[in-house]
Amino acid sequence: MLRGLLLLYLCFFIFSVFANVYDPTILGKEISALNDEHRYAEAIKKIDEILSDQRVGGDERFNAYVQKSLIYKRLYNYDNALYNLGLAEKENVSNSFKDYADTKVLVEYIFIYFDLNDKETFEKLFNQIDHNKLEVLEPETQGFFYTLLGVTEQQRDNLKQADIYYNTAIKIGKQKAPKHLPNVYRAKMGFYEKEGKYDKVIESYELGKKYAEEYNMDYYKIIMEEALTLYYANVQDYEKAFFAQKKVSELRSKYNANNQSGKLATIEKELLNQRKAIEASNQKIVRNYLIITAIVLVALVIALFRLYHLNQQKRRLVEVENRRMREKLLLIAEADANVKAGGKLKLSDFNLSARHMEIIELVRLGRTNKEIGAELYISENTVKYHLKLIYESLGIVNRGELRSNF
Repeated sequence: MLRGLLLLYLCFFIFSVFANVYDPTILGKEISALNDEHRYAEAIKKIDEILSDQRVGGDERFNAYVQKSLIYKRLYNYDNALYNLGLAEKENVSNSFKDYADTKVLVEYIFIYFDLNDKETFEKLFNQIDHNKLEVLEPETQGFFYTLLGVTEQQRDNLKQADIYYNTAIKIGKQKAPKHLPNVYRAKMGFYEKEGKYDKVIESYELGKKYAEEYNMDYYKIIMEEALTLYYANVQDYEKAFFAQKKVSELRSKYNANNQSGKLATIEKELLNQRKAIEASNQKIVRNYLIITAIVLVALVIALFRLYHLNQQKRRLVEVENRRMREKLLLIAEADANVKAGGKLKLSDFNLSARHMEIIELVRLGRTNKEIGAELYISENTVKYHLKLIYESLGIVNRGELRSNF
């Protein structure tokens, strides 16, 4: 059982390390929900949290920058929208994510330059799109792009193909992203106006307005009223156009995109300053850690050097002691051989000092330690100490052996 629990824990650990930190689908829904409630500041902070997280990879960072671009596009701040798309484009995404990332960035660029009415850039990018790769995108993005295809064909007076694209966008919207259907119905208003089907224009307006109110999408409420204003102006019903424009102004005042965009710029600046402060603090911690580590390493090197030096000294002392012991053993062996041969040992064969020789001579004469000390003007304890050294050098244990063997 314990083995099974350990295996389960290991699997969980591996999954937690290698799995995506932030699921892009969940992130998109969270940010979209915050945007729909005009909680743009919270959305920006959520994205900044992701971008500041060192665990996230290129795929997650790509999605975060795209989401930030969508926020600014929604607030008509196209400069920041383009800037964040550029940051997303620079991220090093995984191979399995590359088709999605390339297609997503290209499509979002197309949407922005269409809104900016930059026809040259729009056409250049539009011609690069591979329609077969649209299916890798989210349903709502597919719906937006089919709507754009419809508008493009409508501008070319290819109304039949435009209607096919619009209906495809409506089908996708109803199945997967109904809150974005006003975007399609706004386009269909212009389509039906071009066909002269004015009742269908109003019908499309009512449908778009219905979905905008149902999902409380203020942005779509505005664009539906803008489309209605343009329609009334085109058919020269200026009175209705005036009231429709008045409603647009009221909605825009409530939406207040410029003010929201300015607040987001302030929040982003604050978040950037916070990030810099945290990075500076982290750098200081790392620097202190490196200094402490360097000090510890230097101390360790010094300690190792001293230890090595002490070991060398000990080794030399051991070698000297071993050499002395070998010499002593050789002398003892020679003395033993001499004794066995019937002779006495020669003191000259041993490394004895002049003082030692004086003491040995007095011992031979039968002097006591006290008498030896008195004669040599040294203490009795000093005599005992010298005798100890003499016994060790000669390999004997008492003065009796000294007199009999030497």
